[in-house]
Amino acid sequence: MALILPSLFAGTGILTGLFIGGCTGIIFIIPFWMISKKAGFSPWWSLLFIFPLAGLVYLWVLGFSDWPSLRNRRGG
Repeated sequence: MALILPSLFAGTGILTGLFIGGCTGIIFIIPFWMISKKAGFSPWWSLLFIFPLAGLVYLWVLGFSDWPSLRNRRGG
């Protein structure tokens, strides 16, 4: 019985990682989808959070660029 149990749970590390990664992605993608729309950017850019480094770069771009929605409001 002891030899069978490890083989039953052999693939759970990959499944657990995918589940946690998917939940984390959703936690970041949904709010940044809404922020991107309100800022005047394409919300599709928030899908970059699937890839951690690309999401971090997008976060910096979003934070330090001129937002089109504010540019339109100021009239310039």
